[in-house]
Amino acid sequence: MDRELVNFKILHYTMVGVIVGITIGFSIFGRIPRDILIIKPTYKEFDESQLISEVKRLKLKHKSIIIAQARYESRHYSSNIWKENHNLFGMKLSVTRPSTAIKKNRGHAVYINWKQSVLDYALWQASFARHMSKKKYLKYLKDNYAESTYPVIEQMIKDVEEEYPNLD
Repeated sequence: MDRELVNFKILHYTMVGVIVGITIGFSIFGRIPRDILIIKPTYKEFDESQLISEVKRLKLKHKSIIIAQARYESRHYSSNIWKENHNLFGMKLSVTRPSTAIKKNRGHAVYINWKQSVLDYALWQASFARHMSKKKYLKYLKDNYAESTYPVIEQMIKDVEEEYPNLD
């Protein structure tokens, strides 16, 4: 057999394997939710109650902190990074963990929709903060935000906890 025919057969069987694997995966795990991969809501279609529902659905830890971070990083859902990139948390493009970001714009990760931004936050939390208590999580924020910024975030967390007392 000549080399081109062998390479073609390898490629053909690889593609068949990928298609079969995807088909089996979908039949075992169900189809991928339409709202996560296909629909591309813009910031105009967003409200905080949707964010809270998504954070609960993903079973993220420290929900009040997450909502406060989204408010802070997106300037109460009005920043250009939020509007252009669907980026709620000011996330940068990750190089050390899996991510749902599709590219970079203005130095920040870009997502196809805001839910992908929340899912990326979930991946970050699973990679770096899944075993942190609330106290350790707050310390992490204090250590990683600028000293002048942390008191603002701390107040926002208190505001969220007052507004949504049963969130966490």
